[in-house]
Amino acid sequence: MSCKKIVLVALSIVLLCCCGGKKKITDDGILSPEEMVAVLVDVHLLDAAIATYNSVEKREVKLTEECYDSLVLSKHECNDSIFRKSFEYYAVEGKIKDIYEKVIDSLNVMKINQEK
Repeated sequence: MSCKKIVLVALSIVLLCCCGGKKKITDDGILSPEEMVAVLVDVHLLDAAIATYNSVEKREVKLTEECYDSLVLSKHECNDSIFRKSFEYYAVEGKIKDIYEKVIDSLNVMKINQEK
């Protein structure tokens, strides 16, 4: 599979995956744990797609914060301040490890499914 196809597939996954019907933002104004996992999975997929493209094409793609906002955060119907507040909340509460364990599990499942 060519690099451009890999990037296209990764971005398609990020942009086309549907979010569940669960409550996305809690009453405290932070992302639910499930939604935080979903956002971080999409952020890491986008980062991986760009890194792969850069290494194969010998180019350097730089994304601005606005690009992340439009590609990932808008998909999850949140903004940068909600994402940052949520990340800080989970870090301070000591729950970020649990969040990232689920992110890694989700990415591993995607990798296994892609290899099939």
